[in-house]
Amino acid sequence: KVGIHIINPKSISMFQLYGNFDPVSHEWADGVLPILYREQASSTLEDRQWLIFDGPVDAVWIENMNTVLDDNKKLCLMSGEIIQMSNKQSMIFETEDLEQASPATISRCGMIYMEPSELGWEPVLSSYLATLQPQFSEEQLETIRVVFEWLLPPCLKMTSRELVLFVPLTMMHLARQAMTLFKYITAPLIAEKAMQFKEWVAPTLVFSLLWSVGGCLPGDSRQRFSSMLREFCLNKETRPKTVSMDKSGIYPDRGTGYDYVLVVESKPQWRPWHDGSQFTIPPDCSNISNIIIPTQETEVVRYFLDLFIRNSSPLLVVGPTGTGKSAVTAHHLLTLDETLFSSNIINFSAQTSSKLTQEMITAKLDKRRKGYIGPPLGKKNVVFVDDLNMPMKQTYGAQPPIELLRQHQDQ
Repeated sequence: KVGIHIINPKSISMFQLYGNFDPVSHEWADGVLPILYREQASSTLEDRQWLIFDGPVDAVWIENMNTVLDDNKKLCLMSGEIIQMSNKQSMIFETEDLEQASPATISRCGMIYMEPSELGWEPVLSSYLATLQPQFSEEQLETIRVVFEWLLPPCLKMTSRELVLFVPLTMMHLARQAMTLFKYITAPLIAEKAMQFKEWVAPTLVFSLLWSVGGCLPGDSRQRFSSMLREFCLNKETRPKTVSMDKSGIYPDRGTGYDYVLVVESKPQWRPWHDGSQFTIPPDCSNISNIIIPTQETEVVRYFLDLFIRNSSPLLVVGPTGTGKSAVTAHHLLTLDETLFSSNIINFSAQTSSKLTQEMITAKLDKRRKGYIGPPLGKKNVVFVDDLNMPMKQTYGAQPPIELLRQHQDQ
């Protein structure tokens, strides 16, 4: 067995990380690091203990670790306490870059550079298929693998070489997004329409690729990506023999694939996001600012909000200012079933800190028992963070509120 503790050092303040003296009583209060470090150092188990720092490195907090990284391997605190590292204890610093690290820190650590392109998306697919084993049979899993290996490489190739992404992402991230979206869409289908598996597996992946690999493309690039994907799907020479795909399984050539949503009934069908039906103003709506007129874009956002909320998964809505991201999202949260969901809307500003972020999230949660908080029993809490990019960057470029949210999602 292995004991692992993960800390994001920039998601909390220096005092919360290392500890500090109370300004009134002058009593010492341990931070997160001394508590975990002491627990691992004094452990009587034979298990290997790993302490992982997953976050940005800067010249403030990392310099206090020099005594730990020396041959002495001792953590020295302001209280005068010195904690000796045990022989079963190790540390890993996982960071994006070493731009702010000093030579003193770099010379004390061994370095491993992980190149994203070296790993590729194939191991990610193998791990993903292993998570699907309880839901799908071995034959179905092999079909899913064949379809992914047929459609995913040309999409990734075109995205990386010929198109420009609105949000910079690696090929592994794009592949992972396609797999996640495919899993969420197929979850109800495998339970209700398992007998028609071969009919909807390829169209479902096509829809997933449009809104994952091609989801971060601007308008002109979307047109090219949609045309390439449709032509590739209809090319019989590249299509695997075990995959059945005809013109009804791919979106129409009128417009782009982004104009249609996949609906699986007796057979897969591609329908327009908005059918153009007349919109009527609700009689109980007195405030005109609360009225959301449905369009194709609003229906897209609502569809994916509903899909990801039902699967308890985070969703990032990106776009220029004034395009209605906040209004559509907040309106959708108001339509959620109050017996199943509770919502919490948080607005970030330049002065938002990680401590304030934590307080705003926990304010809407109940205390279950010591050390555990959560929404009321039987409900899920949906947190909507508006203006995610607003927190002011620190001296070395970190944004603690965003680091706190990232640590929560990672764990």
